Amino acid sequence: MKTIFCSVNHWFYHWPAYFIFIIALVIGSFIYKDYGLSWDEQQQRGVGYVSLNYITDNDRTLFSFEDRDYGVALELPLIALEKYFRLEDSKNIYLTRHYILHVLFLLCSLSIYYLSYSLFKSRWIALFSMLALLLHPRIYAHSFFNSKDIPFMNIYLVCFSTIFWADKQTKKIIPYMLLGLLTGLLINLRIMGLMFFMSVVAYLLLAIVYKKQSIKENLKIIIFFSLSTAITLYFSFPYLWEEPLTNLITIFNNMSQFRWNGNVLLAGNLVPASALPWYYFSLWFITTTPLLFLLLGGAGIILLAYKQLKTPQNLFSSATNYHLLLYLFTFFASAIAVVIFKSVLYNGWRQLFFLYPAFVLLASYGLFHINSYMQKNQFKLIIPAAVLTQFILIALFYIFNHPLQHLYFNELLSKKPNQLLKEYEYDYWGTSYKSALELILKMDERKLIKVNVANWPGLLNTQILDKSSQDRLSVEIKNNIDNADYFITNYGDPSYHYDFKNAKIIYTHIIQNSSVFSIWKTN
Repeated sequence: MKTIFCSVNHWFYHWPAYFIFIIALVIGSFIYKDYGLSWDEQQQRGVGYVSLNYITDNDRTLFSFEDRDYGVALELPLIALEKYFRLEDSKNIYLTRHYILHVLFLLCSLSIYYLSYSLFKSRWIALFSMLALLLHPRIYAHSFFNSKDIPFMNIYLVCFSTIFWADKQTKKIIPYMLLGLLTGLLINLRIMGLMFFMSVVAYLLLAIVYKKQSIKENLKIIIFFSLSTAITLYFSFPYLWEEPLTNLITIFNNMSQFRWNGNVLLAGNLVPASALPWYYFSLWFITTTPLLFLLLGGAGIILLAYKQLKTPQNLFSSATNYHLLLYLFTFFASAIAVVIFKSVLYNGWRQLFFLYPAFVLLASYGLFHINSYMQKNQFKLIIPAAVLTQFILIALFYIFNHPLQHLYFNELLSKKPNQLLKEYEYDYWGTSYKSALELILKMDERKLIKVNVANWPGLLNTQILDKSSQDRLSVEIKNNIDNADYFITNYGDPSYHYDFKNAKIIYTHIIQNSSVFSIWKTN
């Protein structure tokens, strides 16, 4: 990727990517205030606080804290910024978090552009990679309020870019130490980052056999890479400062079999999260990813697999070939690992968002070859037209369903009335409560409004409202409308039938023909 930065001409050549980034940044700067709080945001912020208190005051609450096994590579800096800027108002705290999270995501969209261009030497294929990341409805919306899964995806993507760069350097020790630093942060964010660590070590060992590289040199690289990873992980994760190996094993065991015993709504059936069918991720991924991306990704996987099976001796024939196989391995090995370890998954496939950049790069590989073939005949405009059409359709979905883009399902699922709501987890994180509360405040001018909500996010979302609005609301978590003026539900409970004799529905928000939230008002 060195050539991308070494010439002024390259900066001008890649202006479309910077233009898209700037447009996305401007849009994000206007709309970040519209997104509600997700179920886990307060909890994630608490993880950072407990760790910071241990660092600054030797407060040992960390070691009895339930969520001590969550990484704080992002939460600690966010809490430090909160302290530095003396943010005390809850609205400012959460809006600042949302904005920072989104900007980091946008920066990583440039990372996938650079990597894709380095792989395929095509500006428009690289632009496809960038836009395929920005225009995945679920991932885009999550980039504002998900401080767990999106940051992990971001760092995973940067690790992909860094190993590609490191592999091209003549002197590899320093580049691989930098990669180790990023890998340590990756493992900090989610223990699944160990898979990337192992894939790097495996590559360096295989390179000794297939590329006839120096055993001594590669073993030295592995040692420095491993030390850099271990040191970064240790110093960035206060929970590991005492009994590091024991606590790391505890983290691995806890996260591979996460402590959540709830049920998941899947295809209309309630299934224990600890006993999900093997196809859980596949079903969610296939039904929530735009169709053209799926088709191109499938084509890329088939083409790459065919090429490798046809000429297995060419495993290390080029940097592009190896790194594409790394993306293929990452996508399938991780998906298979959650089945083998019977990992607890819920809320769709958000815990596996980190697989999406690998899939995008495989889709870009498919697009590259299909487009090259099409250029040889009269159908050369079909692929660019199809890609542009898909992008436009997704952009329209963003516009008409803002700020709830993460509820997107593609054309493979029926959109009969409330079909999606009855069969899948819909607004599982409750971010729509912000919109519902703001609607009530707009309709009702009273100084005190009593609201009952169906679950925790309904109460949590008062914290992202301004102080005057918070003072006007009295919110309680009750599945009834007794002694309240309004009742709101995001239908988070699968048994979502409500029948209030002394109240009527005054508003229901609908996306793709399914109810997202409803507001009842007393008669």
